[in-house]
Amino acid sequence: MFSDDALIFKRENLDSVFVLRFRPSAADGTLYRAMDPASELSGEGFRSRVEKSKWNQMLEPGKVVYLVGGTQPISAQQTLLFIVREG
Repeated sequence: MFSDDALIFKRENLDSVFVLRFRPSAADGTLYRAMDPASELSGEGFRSRVEKSKWNQMLEPGKVVYLVGGTQPISAQQTLLFIVREG
């Protein structure tokens, strides 16, 4: 559905859809974002695919929560995995 790889999921009893993307990061931990997280929702191709799916809730304002994740080396033996909310 998205231009990047994304994990899309819902939680029971929550009226939201979560979009988690893992983006490449620089050695210093800086994340690079090619576009605004919500920009794809306005695309006609995306909208037509979602309207006919169980994910049509994504077209409602305020129903999508964007998350971004990545890894950051802490030491030669340890890497930190992180997930944060975009916005």
